[in-house]
Amino acid sequence: MKNDDTSDETKFDDGPHVDSDQADKAEERARRKAESGDNGSGTEKRYVLRGASLLDYATRSINTEESLLNNRWLCRGCGAFIVAPSGQGKSVLTAQAAVCFACGKEAFGLKPNKMPLTSVII
Repeated sequence: MKNDDTSDETKFDDGPHVDSDQADKAEERARRKAESGDNGSGTEKRYVLRGASLLDYATRSINTEESLLNNRWLCRGCGAFIVAPSGQGKSVLTAQAAVCFACGKEAFGLKPNKMPLTSVII
Protein backbone atom coordinates (compact mmCIF):
# COMPACT_ATOMS: atom_id res chain seq x y z
CA MET A 1 0.00 0.00 0.00
CA LYS A 2 1.13 3.45 -0.76
CA ASN A 3 0.96 6.16 1.92
CA ASP A 4 -0.21 9.43 0.38
CA ASP A 5 0.98 11.48 3.40
CA THR A 6 4.64 12.16 2.67
CA SER A 7 5.11 14.98 5.17
CA ASP A 8 7.20 14.28 8.27
CA GLU A 9 5.20 16.74 10.33
CA THR A 10 2.64 15.39 12.73
CA LYS A 11 -0.58 17.35 12.65
CA PHE A 12 -2.06 18.28 16.04
CA ASP A 13 -5.18 20.16 16.91
CA ASP A 14 -4.40 23.52 18.47
CA GLY A 15 -6.88 22.81 21.27
CA PRO A 16 -9.02 25.47 22.92
CA HIS A 17 -7.96 29.00 22.20
CA VAL A 18 -7.53 31.39 25.13
CA ASP A 19 -7.75 35.11 24.68
CA SER A 20 -4.47 36.70 25.78
CA ASP A 21 -6.38 39.44 27.69
CA GLN A 22 -8.27 36.79 29.68
CA ALA A 23 -5.05 34.93 30.41
CA ASP A 24 -3.40 38.15 31.65
CA LYS A 25 -6.40 38.93 33.90
CA ALA A 26 -6.42 35.42 35.34
CA GLU A 27 -2.68 35.60 35.99
CA GLU A 28 -3.10 38.96 37.74
CA ARG A 29 -5.93 37.59 39.93
CA ALA A 30 -3.82 34.57 40.88
CA ARG A 31 -0.87 36.82 41.76
CA ARG A 32 -3.04 39.09 43.96
CA LYS A 33 -4.61 36.08 45.67
CA ALA A 34 -1.20 34.57 46.39
CA GLU A 35 0.12 37.86 47.79
CA SER A 36 -2.89 38.34 50.06
CA GLY A 37 -2.63 34.82 51.48
CA ASP A 38 -6.31 34.17 50.72
CA ASN A 39 -7.01 30.48 50.22
CA GLY A 40 -10.52 31.10 48.96
CA SER A 41 -12.36 29.84 52.02
CA GLY A 42 -13.33 33.28 53.27
CA THR A 43 -12.91 32.34 56.93
CA GLU A 44 -9.84 31.43 58.91
CA LYS A 45 -10.25 27.94 60.34
CA ARG A 46 -7.41 26.28 62.13
CA TYR A 47 -7.55 22.59 62.84
CA VAL A 48 -5.61 21.13 65.71
CA LEU A 49 -4.56 17.53 65.37
CA ARG A 50 -5.21 15.33 68.37
CA GLY A 51 -3.81 11.94 69.09
CA ALA A 52 -2.35 9.61 71.63
CA SER A 53 0.50 7.17 71.75
CA LEU A 54 -0.07 3.44 71.82
CA LEU A 55 0.91 3.40 75.48
CA ASP A 56 -1.87 5.89 76.24
CA TYR A 57 -4.41 3.54 74.68
CA ALA A 58 -3.03 0.58 76.62
CA THR A 59 -3.38 2.36 79.97
CA ARG A 60 -6.88 3.79 79.43
CA SER A 61 -9.63 2.41 81.59
CA ILE A 62 -12.55 0.64 79.95
CA ASN A 63 -15.89 2.42 80.21
CA THR A 64 -18.23 -0.50 80.80
CA GLU A 65 -21.26 1.77 80.33
CA GLU A 66 -20.36 2.22 76.65
CA SER A 67 -19.34 -1.41 76.05
CA LEU A 68 -22.21 -3.56 74.77
CA LEU A 69 -20.51 -6.88 74.07
CA ASN A 70 -17.65 -8.37 76.08
CA ASN A 71 -14.67 -6.16 76.77
CA ARG A 72 -15.13 -3.38 74.15
CA TRP A 73 -15.88 -5.76 71.30
CA LEU A 74 -18.88 -3.64 70.36
CA CYS A 75 -19.49 -0.23 71.91
CA ARG A 76 -22.58 1.97 72.02
CA GLY A 77 -23.03 3.95 68.79
CA CYS A 78 -20.80 1.58 66.80
CA GLY A 79 -21.53 -1.24 64.40
CA ALA A 80 -20.08 -4.52 63.24
CA PHE A 81 -19.66 -6.16 59.85
CA ILE A 82 -19.84 -9.88 59.26
CA VAL A 83 -17.84 -10.60 56.12
CA ALA A 84 -17.38 -14.03 54.52
CA PRO A 85 -17.88 -15.75 51.16
CA SER A 86 -21.35 -16.85 50.19
CA GLY A 87 -22.66 -20.01 51.80
CA GLN A 88 -20.58 -19.70 54.97
CA GLY A 89 -23.49 -19.05 57.36
CA LYS A 90 -23.47 -15.27 57.83
CA SER A 91 -27.28 -15.13 57.96
CA VAL A 92 -27.51 -17.98 60.45
CA LEU A 93 -24.80 -16.46 62.65
CA THR A 94 -26.52 -13.06 62.55
CA ALA A 95 -29.96 -14.46 63.38
CA GLN A 96 -28.63 -16.68 66.19
CA ALA A 97 -26.59 -13.83 67.71
CA ALA A 98 -29.50 -11.37 67.52
CA VAL A 99 -31.86 -13.83 69.26
CA CYS A 100 -29.34 -14.66 71.99
CA PHE A 101 -28.45 -11.00 72.59
CA ALA A 102 -32.16 -10.13 72.82
CA CYS A 103 -32.51 -12.74 75.59
CA GLY A 104 -29.34 -11.51 77.32
CA LYS A 105 -27.55 -14.81 76.60
CA GLU A 106 -24.08 -15.52 75.25
CA ALA A 107 -23.62 -16.31 71.55
CA PHE A 108 -20.36 -17.50 70.00
CA GLY A 109 -18.32 -16.33 72.99
CA LEU A 110 -19.86 -12.84 73.00
CA LYS A 111 -22.01 -11.89 75.95
CA PRO A 112 -24.07 -8.71 76.36
CA ASN A 113 -22.98 -6.50 79.25
CA LYS A 114 -25.64 -5.83 81.88
CA MET A 115 -28.80 -6.00 79.75
CA PRO A 116 -30.45 -7.62 76.72
CA LEU A 117 -29.74 -5.91 73.39
CA THR A 118 -31.86 -4.96 70.42
CA SER A 119 -30.31 -5.56 67.01
CA VAL A 120 -30.80 -3.92 63.64
CA ILE A 121 -29.91 -6.22 60.76
CA ILE A 122 -29.50 -4.65 57.35
